Amino acid sequence: MQAKTYRTPVTIIEPHPAGRKVALCVEQFTFEKDNDQWLNAIKEYNNYLYVHSYNKKCLIFAQNRNKVERTAASLKMISQQKGDPDIFCVHHSSVSASLRKNVESKMRNQNGPLVTIATSSLELGIDIGDLDTVIQLGPPNSCASFVQRLGRSGRKTGRSQMIFVTGNESV
Repeated sequence: MQAKTYRTPVTIIEPHPAGRKVALCVEQFTFEKDNDQWLNAIKEYNNYLYVHSYNKKCLIFAQNRNKVERTAASLKMISQQKGDPDIFCVHHSSVSASLRKNVESKMRNQNGPLVTIATSSLELGIDIGDLDTVIQLGPPNSCASFVQRLGRSGRKTGRSQMIFVTGNESV
């Protein structure tokens, strides 16, 4: 049995005061842990993340450092298996300050595709330039975090895009 995904339509009720357009996609994955197909379901989940982040300037937010590291490792493995360049970085409080600054500089100055998987360490006050997409894995800690993360994309184009992925948050 494969992971089940559910596409939920989203309606914008209030237009953005600055005229920005907001695209929000909600994907829900559910996994049956006692099923023999558990590993295949996890692969499907990781492939979904890969397809929706690769070849973009993208920021993926996860709840904790462990989830950041596991997600980055999975995406790097898929990239290696496909023979694609490794464009994945991590950013969280356990990464040295110099490495975090290097990732921030790459995000700010690199025009080509680059994907950074981060905790709330990249949520506020750090200029990382314009993004194509933000992916949120599981619920953020607050509504303010959700809005801040959504606002990270589309600054130049006026079109914010977020993919909100929910499901078994332990994946």
